Amino acid sequence: MFDELPWLPSRHRSDHVPSRELPESLSSAMDAFILACSVRRPRGHGGAHNSMLVSVSRLVAVQTQVRELLAERVEAIVERFRNPGSPEARRIMARFEHGTRCPVTWPPQGARSWSPASAVAATAEPNVT
Repeated sequence: MFDELPWLPSRHRSDHVPSRELPESLSSAMDAFILACSVRRPRGHGGAHNSMLVSVSRLVAVQTQVRELLAERVEAIVERFRNPGSPEARRIMARFEHGTRCPVTWPPQGARSWSPASAVAATAEPNVT
Protein backbone atom coordinates (compact mmCIF):
# COMPACT_ATOMS: atom_id res chain seq x y z
CA MET A 1 0.00 0.00 0.00
CA PHE A 2 1.41 3.30 -1.02
CA ASP A 3 -1.48 5.65 -0.29
CA GLU A 4 0.30 6.93 2.82
CA LEU A 5 3.15 8.61 0.94
CA PRO A 6 1.29 11.85 0.16
CA TRP A 7 -0.04 11.87 3.73
CA LEU A 8 3.25 11.10 5.45
CA PRO A 9 6.33 10.99 3.23
CA SER A 10 9.06 8.56 4.29
CA ARG A 11 11.47 11.41 4.79
CA HIS A 12 9.57 13.96 6.82
CA ARG A 13 10.70 16.49 9.38
CA SER A 14 9.40 17.09 12.88
CA ASP A 15 7.40 20.09 11.65
CA HIS A 16 5.47 17.97 9.10
CA VAL A 17 1.69 18.22 9.50
CA PRO A 18 -0.23 15.22 8.13
CA SER A 19 -3.44 16.14 6.34
CA ARG A 20 -6.68 15.74 8.29
CA GLU A 21 -7.79 12.97 5.94
CA LEU A 22 -6.25 9.61 6.79
CA PRO A 23 -5.07 7.35 3.96
CA GLU A 24 -7.77 4.95 2.77
CA SER A 25 -5.70 1.92 3.84
CA LEU A 26 -5.47 3.20 7.43
CA SER A 27 -9.16 4.18 7.59
CA SER A 28 -10.16 0.79 6.25
CA ALA A 29 -7.90 -1.02 8.72
CA MET A 30 -9.37 0.92 11.62
CA ASP A 31 -12.92 0.19 10.48
CA ALA A 32 -12.20 -3.53 10.21
CA PHE A 33 -10.34 -3.72 13.52
CA ILE A 34 -13.02 -1.92 15.53
CA LEU A 35 -15.84 -3.81 13.87
CA ALA A 36 -14.14 -7.18 14.40
CA CYS A 37 -13.46 -6.41 18.05
CA SER A 38 -16.99 -5.17 18.67
CA VAL A 39 -18.49 -8.33 17.15
CA ARG A 40 -16.29 -10.50 19.39
CA ARG A 41 -17.60 -8.92 22.61
CA PRO A 42 -21.11 -10.40 22.62
CA ARG A 43 -19.69 -13.75 21.58
CA GLY A 44 -17.88 -14.05 24.89
CA HIS A 45 -14.48 -12.72 23.85
CA GLY A 46 -14.95 -9.31 25.47
CA GLY A 47 -12.24 -9.91 28.05
CA ALA A 48 -9.60 -10.65 25.44
CA HIS A 49 -7.03 -7.94 24.83
CA ASN A 50 -7.21 -6.24 21.45
CA SER A 51 -4.79 -3.64 20.23
CA MET A 52 -3.90 -1.98 16.99
CA LEU A 53 -0.48 -0.41 16.82
CA VAL A 54 -0.20 2.53 14.45
CA SER A 55 3.37 3.75 14.58
CA VAL A 56 4.06 5.80 11.49
CA SER A 57 6.75 8.22 12.54
CA ARG A 58 9.87 8.11 14.66
CA LEU A 59 9.29 11.77 15.48
CA VAL A 60 7.26 12.37 18.63
CA ALA A 61 5.72 15.62 17.37
CA VAL A 62 4.41 13.95 14.20
CA GLN A 63 3.25 10.79 16.00
CA THR A 64 1.34 12.99 18.48
CA GLN A 65 -0.52 14.63 15.60
CA VAL A 66 -1.28 11.21 14.16
CA ARG A 67 -2.60 10.06 17.56
CA GLU A 68 -5.02 13.00 17.57
CA LEU A 69 -6.21 12.18 14.04
CA LEU A 70 -6.75 8.54 15.03
CA ALA A 71 -8.73 9.55 18.12
CA GLU A 72 -10.96 11.74 15.91
CA ARG A 73 -11.45 8.83 13.52
CA VAL A 74 -12.44 6.52 16.39
CA GLU A 75 -15.02 9.06 17.55
CA ALA A 76 -16.38 9.31 14.00
CA ILE A 77 -16.69 5.52 13.77
CA VAL A 78 -18.56 5.36 17.08
CA GLU A 79 -20.90 8.14 15.94
CA ARG A 80 -21.66 6.32 12.67
CA PHE A 81 -22.68 3.20 14.57
CA ARG A 82 -25.15 5.05 16.77
CA ASN A 83 -27.47 4.30 13.86
CA PRO A 84 -26.40 0.90 12.48
CA GLY A 85 -28.78 1.30 9.54
CA SER A 86 -27.12 4.51 8.38
CA PRO A 87 -25.47 4.48 4.94
CA GLU A 88 -22.03 5.02 6.49
CA ALA A 89 -22.40 2.15 8.98
CA ARG A 90 -23.65 -0.13 6.19
CA ARG A 91 -20.69 0.91 4.01
CA ILE A 92 -18.22 0.02 6.77
CA MET A 93 -19.91 -3.36 7.34
CA ALA A 94 -19.96 -4.07 3.59
CA ARG A 95 -16.23 -3.29 3.30
CA PHE A 96 -15.56 -5.57 6.25
CA GLU A 97 -17.64 -8.37 4.76
CA HIS A 98 -15.95 -7.98 1.37
CA GLY A 99 -12.45 -7.98 2.84
CA THR A 100 -13.02 -10.92 5.18
CA ARG A 101 -15.69 -12.81 3.29
CA CYS A 102 -17.41 -13.01 6.68
CA PRO A 103 -21.01 -11.76 6.77
CA VAL A 104 -21.86 -9.36 9.57
CA THR A 105 -25.22 -9.71 11.25
CA TRP A 106 -26.62 -7.15 13.63
CA PRO A 107 -26.82 -8.13 16.39
CA PRO A 108 -24.11 -10.78 16.20
CA GLN A 109 -25.18 -14.34 16.89
CA GLY A 110 -25.17 -15.13 20.58
CA ALA A 111 -25.78 -11.52 21.63
CA ARG A 112 -28.37 -11.00 24.31
CA SER A 113 -28.48 -7.28 24.89
CA TRP A 114 -26.34 -5.59 22.29
CA SER A 115 -26.25 -2.50 20.13
CA PRO A 116 -23.61 -1.65 17.54
CA ALA A 117 -23.01 1.79 19.02
CA SER A 118 -22.36 0.48 22.53
CA ALA A 119 -20.18 -2.37 21.27
CA VAL A 120 -18.17 -0.12 18.98
CA ALA A 121 -17.89 2.53 21.71
CA ALA A 122 -16.67 -0.07 24.22
CA THR A 123 -14.17 -1.45 21.72
CA ALA A 124 -13.07 1.97 20.59
CA GLU A 125 -12.29 3.24 24.05
CA PRO A 126 -8.78 3.78 22.80
CA ASN A 127 -5.44 4.10 24.34
CA VAL A 128 -4.33 5.99 21.29
CA THR A 129 -0.66 6.62 22.03
